[in-house]
Amino acid sequence: MGDFLDRLKQKCPSCWQLVLAKRIEGRYVNDKLTRILIWECTECGCLWQKPRRLKNLDEEVIPSLIALND
Repeated sequence: MGDFLDRLKQKCPSCWQLVLAKRIEGRYVNDKLTRILIWECTECGCLWQKPRRLKNLDEEVIPSLIALND
């Protein structure tokens, strides 16, 4: 079971700790159709979002983090 939990851990973009972040699912007040996923660090409380798709010339998925509370 420890292996499974280790695979779920993520590096916090604020404190750089490897944590099992709390996952938050929500919707915008003025756009009920758009689902957003936000992670909360259990160590420092930082919130971040992983964009599903960033547009660029090749239309490829770019894994990056956007810190929400800098």
